[in-house]
Amino acid sequence: MIGIRVIGLFFFAGMLAACNPDSASRDSNNRDSTIAETSQINCELHGPFKIDADSSGNFPLIKIRKETKNFCALILPIDRRAIRKIESGEKTFDYRRAHPADRFSHVVYFNTQSSEISGIAEVVGSIAASPIEITKLISNGSGSDQEEILEYFGARKYGFAIEINGFKKFKFPLSLTEARSLNSKFARPTGYIFLERFPLINLEVQRRAFESHDPI
Repeated sequence: MIGIRVIGLFFFAGMLAACNPDSASRDSNNRDSTIAETSQINCELHGPFKIDADSSGNFPLIKIRKETKNFCALILPIDRRAIRKIESGEKTFDYRRAHPADRFSHVVYFNTQSSEISGIAEVVGSIAASPIEITKLISNGSGSDQEEILEYFGARKYGFAIEINGFKKFKFPLSLTEARSLNSKFARPTGYIFLERFPLINLEVQRRAFESHDPI
């Protein structure tokens, strides 16, 4: 078992190679202010995704590609009910009010009720559109009815839906206390956070996915 674990650590350490976004502009808007950035961040360079309305005041449907060359993961807050729906396959789209302009390959879920990182999923891609358009496009994979989705987006003119698959529930979730022992700046996320901000937590999350006998 020790040998397998060591191999797993070397395997995932290799996946921590720098991500390469298309440009090097930075925008700190919409980041979780409680999180201190680490140095040499490469997955997160652009800030939040922003959309301009067309000449008629409408927001176009935009398809956003995922990161395919490197491991770039987001930490997203989620409640226990939504996690169950993802685990059962009822929920294959995760709708969000904010989305990074940088590409990412995985989402890591922080259970807001148990205060632990409890699983990871692969990203298929994302869409940006008006809330009404989102409800039409993801009606069969949202795990929610139209009213619930529209209530979530509120008065926002556009939102996002991340398509996921291959969800892996951790055999051993990473508690908030354990995460803070690896990086004292880590806190409960209120929005998206790039996991690469916390290199030791990044590696530990991947190791726990490996220990769940279903490596990413």
